[in-house]
Amino acid sequence: MKKHCIKQIVAAATVMLWAGGTVAQSGYDFSETNSDGKVLYYEITDVGSVTVYGHRIDTADATTVYTGTLAIPDTVTHDGVSYAVTAVGDSAFFSQTEITSLSLPPTLRTIGAYAFHYCRSLTAIDIPEGVTEIGTLGFGSCRNATRVDIPSTVIAIGSYAFYALGADNSSASVTIHNAPCVIAEYAFNVANAQFDLGNSVVSIGAKAFEDCPITYIVIPQSVRHIGYGAFNSCIYLQTATLPNTLDTIPAQLFCGCLSLEELNIPDSLKYIGDSAFTECLRLYGDLLLPEDLDYIGAYAFAFSRFSTIVSLAAVPPTAFGNTFDGISPSITVEVPCGSREAYAAATGWSRFTDIVENCGGIDEAAAATVTVGPVPASDQIAIGAATGITLVEAFSENGALAYRTAADGHSTVHIDVSGWSTGSYLLRIHTSEGVASRKLVVRH
Repeated sequence: MKKHCIKQIVAAATVMLWAGGTVAQSGYDFSETNSDGKVLYYEITDVGSVTVYGHRIDTADATTVYTGTLAIPDTVTHDGVSYAVTAVGDSAFFSQTEITSLSLPPTLRTIGAYAFHYCRSLTAIDIPEGVTEIGTLGFGSCRNATRVDIPSTVIAIGSYAFYALGADNSSASVTIHNAPCVIAEYAFNVANAQFDLGNSVVSIGAKAFEDCPITYIVIPQSVRHIGYGAFNSCIYLQTATLPNTLDTIPAQLFCGCLSLEELNIPDSLKYIGDSAFTECLRLYGDLLLPEDLDYIGAYAFAFSRFSTIVSLAAVPPTAFGNTFDGISPSITVEVPCGSREAYAAATGWSRFTDIVENCGGIDEAAAATVTVGPVPASDQIAIGAATGITLVEAFSENGALAYRTAADGHSTVHIDVSGWSTGSYLLRIHTSEGVASRKLVVRH
């Protein structure tokens, strides 16, 4: 079996330039001792506000190592001036491996890049309400964390922000408390956790949850964009719920999700990317493809186990010779009334030998009254329907919309096809009873 789930293995940095640490030791504005007797360093960043930093670790100096709980105050006073602590600086507590818990102040607004990266003894991460941004690798490699609470105020979660979260524990949980946030690429990559995304997440970046050993995911209705491979190789994922307004499933979204059994395909879907469901070996039963779907990428459903494909699209969605690789060509493919020939001739679909039409979409008696003539045509055709015609659409053999006209309920519509290119067209005739499909051949 050929693999089509491309995985990018990225090791989180464990050696880096100490941008924040350097400020803490040589460029800070002042230092103060916190309530636990720990020395913290501060940079004045605005009138009345400061950014906090920690010691740069010196293995020969035990006083540079923070142990136990790290308590960051909400305010600090220097030379008689009181400052609110509004930010944790970049790399501020990088590789402080003996910190076991955090007490973060309600005044905090941003957590910088690498701020708590490789604080591997942290067991829980409680981010206070008011924080709006968590930087790249902000809590990366916090391998013993079993719980993360992200407040409703967060609008940006940076790349790798929680990389390898809880990797040394058998279980962990991440709760996003209805934050209208953008989750960047690889944000939770290789995380060992279950996720509650709330109902306000706006965007999920590429590979954001790749390799996560999650068993279910509910993507909230608020999500408008999902990056490629967001759940790539989540081999334990069994159930995935997609927003019912989603119009694009990106490449590799669920590629290699070997345990995926339950999936909803939104009615609004128009595009399915390459390898989106490759090797979803437990997707059995019926695959229902919506009416407006117009593109299915290479290997999109390769090696899945569907027994029936039901396509509601009158015009065959664009597909490729390998789109359905590994699926038996003898399974039943059910298509709209009047479109069997188009599917049988279309790339990707022509591999199936049992393509049948479902003509139950409209009243059969009404459908029988829809007439088109003459066929073949060279100049003008007449379309008739006893129940009244509201709209006529014509699609070329490649699925492109070639013509559309409203008919205002008339029982007969005349269309001039003298300027149409020679070839076959699929007519979609909308009546007061439903939609009928008819084939039209134009010859000049």
